[in-house]
Amino acid sequence: MADVVSIPGEESIRVAFAEGQREAAYWREHYQEYVTLYPDQFVAVSKADETVVAASPSLEGVIGLAEARGFRLGSVWIEFIAATPLHVRL
Repeated sequence: MADVVSIPGEESIRVAFAEGQREAAYWREHYQEYVTLYPDQFVAVSKADETVVAASPSLEGVIGLAEARGFRLGSVWIEFIAATPLHVRL
């Protein structure tokens, strides 16, 4: 039996791209403020009204807090707010 693959339509691609642009703009606009408020933490923001709904040092923690507050994973944006520089040697 062959797998069935659904190819997204042009409109759904356009909508997804616009949502990605909106999310990226949100984080650019608020990142410096959040570095002070939530340093080195994951922050969850409601897509509906762009308010912070949870913050935690761990990804599992921020997801659990957001869900406990009634937010589905698909209804929030989550970003790690890095305040501590990470030095990597290659």
